Order: sequence, then C-alpha cells, then structure tokens
Amino acid sequence: MTAWTLVRAHLTFHWRRTTVLIGCLWIGCLVPLVLSQVMPEVQKQLQRRANETPVVFGSPGSSLECVLHALYFRPTQAPPLLYGDWQSLQQAGFERCVPLHVRFSTNDYPIVGTHLEYFTYRQCQFLAGEPFGRIGDCVIGSEVARQLELNVGEFLISSPRSFLSIAADYPLQMKIVGILQPTASPDDRAVFVDLKTTWVIENLGHGHQDVSQSNDPNLVLERNEQGTVASAAVLPFTVVTEENLASFHFHGEMADFPITAMVLLDDRQRAQDLAAGVAQKNAKVQTVFAGDVIRELLSLLFQIQNVIVAVSIFVGVATLMLFGLVIGLSVQIRQQEMETLFKLGASRGLTWTLYGLEVLVIAVVALLLAGLISRLIAWFVREDLYLWFV
Repeated sequence: MTAWTLVRAHLTFHWRRTTVLIGCLWIGCLVPLVLSQVMPEVQKQLQRRANETPVVFGSPGSSLECVLHALYFRPTQAPPLLYGDWQSLQQAGFERCVPLHVRFSTNDYPIVGTHLEYFTYRQCQFLAGEPFGRIGDCVIGSEVARQLELNVGEFLISSPRSFLSIAADYPLQMKIVGILQPTASPDDRAVFVDLKTTWVIENLGHGHQDVSQSNDPNLVLERNEQGTVASAAVLPFTVVTEENLASFHFHGEMADFPITAMVLLDDRQRAQDLAAGVAQKNAKVQTVFAGDVIRELLSLLFQIQNVIVAVSIFVGVATLMLFGLVIGLSVQIRQQEMETLFKLGASRGLTWTLYGLEVLVIAVVALLLAGLISRLIAWFVREDLYLWFV
C-alpha cells in the first residue's frame, strides 16, 4: 500500500472537509487570476479604440466625458456643437473628420447620427444590407441585431429623451437597411443613421401631409392669397416612406444645427496636430487627444486593481490561516492513526509525507479549479467588460 493510496482514501472518506478546504483556497485565488487575465484585454481594447480615434472635438468641459461620448457613445450633459464647426474643419482640409450626433436611443442602444464616411474610415464591413441612403434609414451593429433579433427590412422606433415631455422629440420609425459585421467595439451596440434623421427626431425638421388641396375644416384654418394655413391637427409623419420623403424639410440654417462631437480618424501625427491647432482657434470647441485621456483612465483602473489585489491578499492570508488551523486540528485527531501505522512498521517520516501529500493535492486541485474558472470568466466577459469600465 503506497502513500498515495492512503492519501486518496483519506481525502475521499472525508470528502466534506476536502471540499471545504479546496473551496476556500480557490476562492482566495480566483480574483487575482481573473484580474490578471481580464485587465490586459481591457487595456488592449481601450487603447485600440483610442488609437483609431486619436483626436476628439467637443464642447468645453470634462475631457473624459468628451472622449467616452465620442468613442463609446456614452450620454453627455455638455452643450452641443454646431454643424458649422465641422464645416470649418472640412474647409481647412481635414477630410477624415466626421461629425457625430448622439442624443437619442432606441431600446437602450444609442442612435448615432453621422456621415457615410464613418463606415469607410472605421473600415466597417456589412454582414447584410447596405449603408443608409436617406432620412429614416438606419444601420445596426451586430449585437443590436442579435439581441433584438432584427433583420434587414424591419423597423426600430426611437425613444423620447424624457417621458415627461414626449412631444419634445418625435418618435421616428426607422427602417433597417444594413447590419454591420462584428467589430468587438462599441459600434456593435449602436444604431447608425444620417445626421438629418437625428435632426428630425430632435424636431428641427419634419414632414407632414399636403393640406393645400384638402377641404377638411379640422386641418385647414384659412386660405388666402399667400397660401393655406394648417391647423395643429396636421401631425408630422413618424415614418419615412417613398410617398412622404419629399415632404420632409428643415427650418433654419444647417450650419446652426447641433452635433455633439467630432472625431478625427487619421493616424498621421501631422494631421492630428494641425486639426488641434485649427480647432483651438474656436473657443467653443474643446480639443482632446483620446490617447492621453485613456491612459489616465487606465492608470485609475490599475490603481483600483491594486486595491482589489491587496484586499484579495488579505483575504488569502486569512484563508491560509484557517487552512493551517484545520490541518493542525487534523494532525491532532489523527495521532492515534499515525501511531498505529508506526507500530505496523511504517517510518516516522511516512506520517509527515502523508500530511504533505494531502496539502499538496488540495492546493493543486484548488489552483487548477481557480485557473479553469478564471479562464471561463475571462472568456465570457472580456469582450464586454471594458464597456462596463467606461
């Protein structure tokens, strides 16, 4: 009979104690192992997005809020920019600068108003369908399509910003014309539309039925030489079709219409410096280098990680003390058993070998279990965890 046989028999017979000891050890090791596998992936994802979007322009305020809004479509309380601010950068020769309008959502997914060049500069590929081509069309990310089980040709309805003032924003029924391929980025969880579509939702433009030939007294208040005066009963359209597309129009100068951010998708350092210099001439525009802000954010995350690891070490030391206490009590309880082995001819060293092998088996099983579970956790959450951090 070998020492391994005795160890296996003892651990199996006292399986409750063995399970508790293994559980205590793997729980103590789990958090540091998960962080060691997840944090490098989070860092990689955040830095990749920042490298793809080196310069962000927004309203003066928090640089972190500006970057998270432009890169991850997080809500912002900053006042909007003007479309004319983007036109100024275009006239200065910065063609790879794209405007964004992110103030609305649908089913908790952000509606991102932008230009078609966004897909080109981001190198987005289409899983199905095509880019939006008119007001009311939308392109959805792969996660939006998967979670909501949507396909090309179906519809999404925008959500009002406030349930207390539904009339402030017209819920617009948007037709899905394209689905993006997965990119492991916030684009997977966004709904992309043309800027004019977001302006329609914001009530800066609308389409309504033609009442010039109508005789309905509920729709027509007055007819005169200047034209027909419609009543408030003439409601704006909430869906864009081929029949009513021509009726959609905007009031005011487009240069005065709002956008919430601008992103420069150009990896050339000279272009980044020139764009920042041009934008800084406008006191209403804040220039933020995304890489610097993300590095500050990562520094904060690593400090939080260090605190969590320190707490885990403290818990681990307490766990090891408890583990040692249980082993010590086990040694006292098994003294008669070891004395019997000695009388049967076993050496004194065999007793310590049995104790050492038991501790080794429990520790190895706990570490293997912690490693396996940490890998599973990292595999399930690492693609989405960086979104939780931001």
